[in-house]
Amino acid sequence: MAIDGSDLTSMERRVVRSLMRHALTSWDRENMTVARMFGLQQKGIVVRESGRWKLTTLGVKFASATL
Repeated sequence: MAIDGSDLTSMERRVVRSLMRHALTSWDRENMTVARMFGLQQKGIVVRESGRWKLTTLGVKFASATL
């Protein structure tokens, strides 16, 4: 599935960038609503593993391109 910036809302892009930076800084849980995270999961950007949201390979590629 190919995805580009137009496939995500501006808030979804903020969440993806936040997840990408998670290893370095704290991330903004306020933007991570259930509906938003489910939408990103449906787009193949994130997965839920061991109780935590993680970027998929597609999510990492997208976040890297938008940082």
